[in-house]
Amino acid sequence: MKGVTQKQQNILDFIVEFKNSEGMSPTVYEIADRFSIKTSTVFAHLRAMKRKELITRTSKARSIKVCGMDEEGDVIRLRGSRDNKFLGSAAVTTKNHAAFLRKALETMGCTEVVIEGVEG
Repeated sequence: MKGVTQKQQNILDFIVEFKNSEGMSPTVYEIADRFSIKTSTVFAHLRAMKRKELITRTSKARSIKVCGMDEEGDVIRLRGSRDNKFLGSAAVTTKNHAAFLRKALETMGCTEVVIEGVEG
């Protein structure tokens, strides 16, 4: 199975941000509007993200749930830096996803990769 694409990560981050600010998950139409894409494209991304076990959803509106996200919206956070420059932070939802991103950051030459919220 392929890793998370940049577009899928962007959608995942939007879902987390939306849920944290609005107290509910976005609809497919809100995701499409945010990224200026067709709803059919959103459905394709959501199906792929569901196969990768990043989200769960039903046919009901606002049913998207990020795997590993608790009711308060907490997710695993991953930070990376290279040459004493902070490269950024990303929300990751599973230990496998965190491990995948850690390896990617290390491949890019990150000297410090910190994963917050992962036990063990």
